Parts: sequence; structure tokens; C-alpha cells
Amino acid sequence: MSSDSHPADSDAPVSVKPIEPRHAMYLVIFAAVVGVIGWQVFISLKWPEQLGLLKDQSELNRMATDSMRRELNENDRKQGEAISGMTKSLSGFSDRLRSFESELANAKGQFDLLDQTATDRLTEHALSKARAIEARSLADRVSTEINRLNQQLQQWNVRVAALQTNDAGQKLALSTDRLELLDDLLTHDRLTADDISDLSSQLRELRVPIDAALSRPDTTILIPESNVLALEALLTAAGNARQQLTDDAGRLESLVRQSTEPLPKGAPALKDALAEHRRKQFDALNENVRERLAAARAAADDEISTAAEEAERARQAAEVARIRLVAEAQREADGIRGRIEAQRIRDAADDDLRAATEREQSARALAARQQRMNEYQKALPEIRRLLAPFISAGRRQLNGTQWQFSDQAGPLSYAGIRATGALQNAESGYEQFLWLAGGPNNDRANGAFPSYIGGNVEMNFTALVPAIRRSQILIEEYGDLLVEQGLLAP
Repeated sequence: MSSDSHPADSDAPVSVKPIEPRHAMYLVIFAAVVGVIGWQVFISLKWPEQLGLLKDQSELNRMATDSMRRELNENDRKQGEAISGMTKSLSGFSDRLRSFESELANAKGQFDLLDQTATDRLTEHALSKARAIEARSLADRVSTEINRLNQQLQQWNVRVAALQTNDAGQKLALSTDRLELLDDLLTHDRLTADDISDLSSQLRELRVPIDAALSRPDTTILIPESNVLALEALLTAAGNARQQLTDDAGRLESLVRQSTEPLPKGAPALKDALAEHRRKQFDALNENVRERLAAARAAADDEISTAAEEAERARQAAEVARIRLVAEAQREADGIRGRIEAQRIRDAADDDLRAATEREQSARALAARQQRMNEYQKALPEIRRLLAPFISAGRRQLNGTQWQFSDQAGPLSYAGIRATGALQNAESGYEQFLWLAGGPNNDRANGAFPSYIGGNVEMNFTALVPAIRRSQILIEEYGDLLVEQGLLAP
């Protein structure tokens, strides 16, 4: 190993000399003294600088605080302005929101109105279709009733035609009572084939709006109430006519069953027996009318002559008495008493003259009434022929202008006939007259007029206008006498 080698690099151990205790104490004291002196020196050198730094820091803090305060104030101002702007914006937004809510409410109301209108239209459409279906059902019932009526009428005509010439008809004619009952039955008013054809034509016309309503499902077509009422009237008319035919057929067969006598040789056919029976009835009626007219005319002439003679005698006597009394009154007229007495006499004479005049007028009125009764008797056959729908007995009666059922059968009301306007010489009067005479509400015989359920009379029933007008005149001229004679109700 060389001589300049480092001891540390030597592997030989190092020997350390230990420190003595008193030397360690000196070292500690020395270190403390040095530390105190160093601190004082540091304080003396660095404290003024540190104090300035502290002051500068305080000023910086104050300035920072003021800046922050100004920034905060500026931020508060800006925030206030922003809040004010936001408040205004919110206020405007609230106004727009309220306006929107109002518009929304209006729109909802319009929507509800449109929805209700649509619902009403759908309801109206459904009701119109239901009404059309009901009307079609009613029309089908009317058609069925008319077809049945037509079949029954054909059966009736065949049966009556057979009886005119067969043995059953001959046996029926053997009894005068049965023949009279049969004649009444055959001449009873009932619908004819032409009447049934008219009913069918009216039904076809009434079906037109019904078929139109049902053939166009997307279109609302209302069926008029008048069409429904007309269909019901047709149904009633056809039903009544069919019931009448059924009743008449039953009575006819009852008469045939009662004819059980042996048929003698050479017995006339029913048609010949009926013709002879009707001729005798007509002759008897004419004779009765002639006798009654002759008797009424003779009685009237006697009454007129007697009344005229009595009136003339009374007038002459009154005139004589008046002249006499006037003369007496003149003689007594010199004094007050005389004047009073004369006035009394004049008054008495005037009273007698007035009484005589009234008797004369009464006699003339009686003569005029008798003359009117004579004219009424002459017109009576025509009245019975034309006014059968009014003077025949029935249970349907007029109360004012309304029909009602009566427990007691009787003629129509004279006041009711006038109240309906059936006596007016105009189209409306003709329609009302024909509605009363041949309408479905009157259960009396139609007489000279057909069944009627409506329509312009002057256009559709031109031939009936003279008979209608003559009937109106008869009611106007003799209405009070018809009531008096019991042929019309008051």
C-alpha cells in the first residue's frame, strides 16, 4: 500500500477520542449565546422592513376590499337592473300568458260550439233516418191494408153479382122484409174500386220523400209531419172501409142463411125483384112528398088568407078608432085638462095603431115563414140526397172546429159546420166541406161525395164543385130550419 492512500479507504478501524462532559457544557452555552445574539441582530435588521411590508399589505387589503366593494356594488346595480328587466319581461310574459289563456278559452268555446253543432247535426241526421224508417213502415202498413181492402171489395162484388141471378138470390127475394134489408145493404155507401185506386195514388205520392230520404244515407232529408198525418189518415180510411166491408159481408151472408123457403117455379131473379122494389119505393116516396106539399100549401094559403084578413080588419078598426079619438081629443083641447086628455087619447090611439101594425107585421112574417117552409119542403129531397154526410146519425161530432166522440148518435152541429169555414164560396171552403163530408173523421155515410183525405178540390175534383156549392147554399138558406126539424144539431 502507498503512503498517500486515504484513511477511509483503509480497512483498518478509526479510533474516536470521546468528549469530556465539561467541554460539552461549554459548547451548549456557547451555542445558546450565539443564537440569542443572532436573533437580536436579525430583529434589528429585518423588523422595519417587515413592518413596512405589513403596512403595505394592509393598504393592499384595504384597496382590494374597496375594489371588491365597488365591484359588488356595481354587480348589485347590474343585478338590480337585470332583475328589473327580468321583472318587466316576466310582466310582459304574464300579459302574453293571460292573452294566450283568453285566446285558448275562446278557442275552446268555439271548439265546444263546433262539437255541439256537429253532435246536433249527427243527432238530427239519425232522427231523420229513424223518422224515415218509421214512415216507410207506416207506408208499408197502408199498402198492405189497401191491398186487403181491394181483395175484399173484389170478393164482395163477385158475391153480389152471383146473387143477382142464382137460386140463393131468388130465395132471398121471396121475403119483402129481407129484400128491403138487402136493398139498404147494397145501397150503403162504401169505397169503390176508383176510390181504392185514388188511395193507392196518394200513397205513391207520399212515398216519394220517404224513398228519397232512405236512398241517400249521407243526406239529411226530413219527412214532413203532414206526410205522416196523411199516411195515418190513409191507414184509418182503408181500415174503416175494410171493416165496413167485413160487416156488410157478414150481414149479407146472414140474410142468405135466413132464406130457407122452397123456391117456387117462376120466381123472379134477385136483380129483377130489386128493380121492382126500388120502383115501388120511389113511387111511394114521390106520392108522399106530393101529398105533404099539397097539404102544406093548402094550410099555408088558409093561414095567409086568414092572417091577411084579420090584419086588414084590425088596421081599419085601429084607423077608425084613431080618427075618433083624435077628434074627441081636439074637442077637449081647449083647456089644460082637455089638452091632457086629448094627449092621452092620442097616445091611446097611437098605441092601438101600433098594436094593429104589429099584428099586421106578425101576419106578414107568418106568411113569409110559411112561404119559406113551402120552399124548404120542395128542397127537402135534394137536401136528403146532398147533405147525407151531415144530417145522418153518427157518433162523431164537431165541438167548435174539433172532432169528438159522442155517446149519443145524431146529426152534425150546424154551428160546428159554420165554424170550420166549410160554407165559404172559395177553394178553402170547398176543401173544408169535402173534408167534413168525406173525411176519415166523419163516421156517417158519404152520400153524394167520395172519400177525401186532402188535395185541391177545384183541380182534382172539378166535377164535384157544383154539388159542393149547391150543398153550401142549402145549409146557408135552411140551416135554422134543419136545426128546428132535428136534421142538424144546434
